[in-house]
Amino acid sequence: MAPSDNDRWDLTPRAFVHLLERLSSDRAVAAVEYESLRRRLADYFDWRGCPNPDVYADETLDRVARKLREGEKVDNVHKYVFGVARMLLLESVRRREREKVAHAEWRPLDVVDDPVDEDQVRCLESCMKQLPEETRELLIRYYQGDGRTTLAARKELAVGLGINSGALKVRAHRARGTLEACLRKCLHQKKKGGRR
Repeated sequence: MAPSDNDRWDLTPRAFVHLLERLSSDRAVAAVEYESLRRRLADYFDWRGCPNPDVYADETLDRVARKLREGEKVDNVHKYVFGVARMLLLESVRRREREKVAHAEWRPLDVVDDPVDEDQVRCLESCMKQLPEETRELLIRYYQGDGRTTLAARKELAVGLGINSGALKVRAHRARGTLEACLRKCLHQKKKGGRR
């Protein structure tokens, strides 16, 4: 599971330097070793089907830097890094399983076969106007695009909001739930009104 907002920790320059020092006493060698380690981590996560391997690689190195900065006793940094990567992978697998279950249980709105239903369009416009501006903007930015573009845009959005990707996902899910509830109510009222 990704760290919550309460557990969130940003890599500090001091912690980063401390990690580099553990990789090598020569700064140039340490920088090369860091990049090599990061690439190997990204490959590790990519081979195991993680949706955004670079993000997982960065998160692994951030966690290691944090632990080292907090005084964790580590004899072999490389073994420790891949131990942390394995734990992060397990967290990721568990999270994806929970998401699959939640997705399977989620029931989308029943929509009419007509590709452009005027009532749906009016309800959507009305419900979007009822949302606070920041919530509206979050929904638009979170759900636009597709594939890797969306992942990069969502990461950028999370950074812009000062939260991690897990917290962003929760916010977007809640905002979408609010919007869907409004749409159901609006469409139900229009359907009821059409029967009179």
